[in-house]
Amino acid sequence: MISEQLQTLRDTDQKAMSTARINGLILGVLASAASLTDNPDAIFDVWVHIGGALLLGSLCVAVLTYTVDRPSYGIGPGYFGAVLNECESREDVENDILGRYADWIDDNSEEISTNGSHLLAAQTLFIAGLLSIGSGVSTSL
Repeated sequence: MISEQLQTLRDTDQKAMSTARINGLILGVLASAASLTDNPDAIFDVWVHIGGALLLGSLCVAVLTYTVDRPSYGIGPGYFGAVLNECESREDVENDILGRYADWIDDNSEEISTNGSHLLAAQTLFIAGLLSIGSGVSTSL
């Protein structure tokens, strides 16, 4: 169960960074286009500016999505040394492990939920930014 959760978190992080890369690419194209024209205000109306701001917001949220997760990986190298000093029987050790796994699964579920919400926000801002830029470009043509 934990390995599947960790894979879900990795997939979410990968999608977030793909979103961030695409945002960066589009923002770079917009900045380059603005620097190549003599009168950028003639091409970039308020909708393009709003779209650029939305893409910048999407970029920030996508990077946040990638950086905020702190998954629980399970038993670490120091676990058995610590638990053997605390537990008196094999049954105590097994119960401790089961309890900790339940906690790790709950913790990872919260991380998945938070990351999913951040990714949804990043992609919603991305789509809104593209629609705004498209609207601005179509009105200026």
